[in-house]
Amino acid sequence: MNEREFLKRINSKANEDRDLTPKMVEELLSQGQALAVKKRFNILSLFFRRKSARQIIADNFETILDGTDYFQLNKLLEILMQNSQTSEIVKERFDTVIKRFYSTQDVKPEYRDAGLLGAERVEFYRMCKKTYTYADDLIKAHMDTITQGEVTIEELQELKLSEEANEKLNAKLETQKQEIAREMLSSIPLEKKSIKERQQLISDYIPTIARIIYELQREQNARIVDIERIGRGGYSKVYQIGEKVLKIGKPRETYKIPNHPRILQPLTRTNLIDERDNNKIFGCIEVSDRVDLLCSSKEQEQELADNEEAVEKLYQIYKELRDDGIIWTDVRFANVGKLRKRNVPELDGEEMDVDPEAVGMDKSVKGKVLEVGEWVIIDTDYIWREEDNKSMAYSKKSYFKEFERRWYQERQGKIGEKFKRKENDREQEGCTRRYELGSGKKMKEEER
Repeated sequence: MNEREFLKRINSKANEDRDLTPKMVEELLSQGQALAVKKRFNILSLFFRRKSARQIIADNFETILDGTDYFQLNKLLEILMQNSQTSEIVKERFDTVIKRFYSTQDVKPEYRDAGLLGAERVEFYRMCKKTYTYADDLIKAHMDTITQGEVTIEELQELKLSEEANEKLNAKLETQKQEIAREMLSSIPLEKKSIKERQQLISDYIPTIARIIYELQREQNARIVDIERIGRGGYSKVYQIGEKVLKIGKPRETYKIPNHPRILQPLTRTNLIDERDNNKIFGCIEVSDRVDLLCSSKEQEQELADNEEAVEKLYQIYKELRDDGIIWTDVRFANVGKLRKRNVPELDGEEMDVDPEAVGMDKSVKGKVLEVGEWVIIDTDYIWREEDNKSMAYSKKSYFKEFERRWYQERQGKIGEKFKRKENDREQEGCTRRYELGSGKKMKEEER
């Protein structure tokens, strides 16, 4: 395939959606490799020079990027970066690649979402770090180009490479606070809404989220660049701002939950309402104090699962709740953390007396407040009252069925022991009565 044929194929009607470009580039490289081998044994090639596949790609790099669907860019770049002939082209034209990632006119409105677009750039940065020895230096060298476009919270983990880089990123983020709030709200799935309805709902709550972020920054003395996405639960994206944690996501499986000392006490927790749709709940936000996660990876979770003492400790937490009439169905180490402070919500250095009903809980916590180092439940999506009497969802990875079976057996054993003790007590009491009655009868006989 020569240069003319290659460009004709890219611009053909068959590639109207521009999703075939990566495959065409792959074919060009494959044919170029075959041609290079053939030339070694062909004396005529010394007289007829032809552009190599690498040269065709280098000369038409921007055209190739523009001729690739936005969500196929990483597939294309992976092909180029993994090929020894073209790997350096991506590195040398890094600015061009970044500018293409910020050119989103070709993206359909329903996919023009900060989180989605940011995730594509995150994937590219990660590929760079796997491919190039000095990838961090490469990214830092192009930070001015990166900060010309919109930077998302998702990208910060890959971009915070030096204090100088952080300052540039923070300066950029300070100019797009509304966009940060929009990015966080965009994580709420609204599949049944039209694009217009979805955008309107998100816009309604941007001021609320922006205000929460501002207050947490002020209280924690944190910069915007210090915000970190620390995890994603089944229902929420989770962000850390200093010693506070902000969760934003879809409505909880159980918003109204029974309160308990083993549950991390939130500073605030509220539903997001669609006033245009009969006040239907479409999302939930929660702010709580930061805890130390028991595990942040599958490997760490497996290590805990292999530790009998850890599993027993997890069961004892389940048992505490179950004995109090509370059923926790998503029993996993990933949903438990260690307290960094007393289990009382705090704001501006003062412990707060939060109205439990205002945060979706049924009552104030009774009993002793858990102290630093104690294990608490940090994800309350699957906590139920025993009397709820309805189908309770649970994760396949959860210990729920195993723990519930054990708790029930222990309970039955205790009931059996209790019944046995009562029977023994009755029997002993009966013997005493019979003895006394017999003695009484004998005494009466003697009196006669």
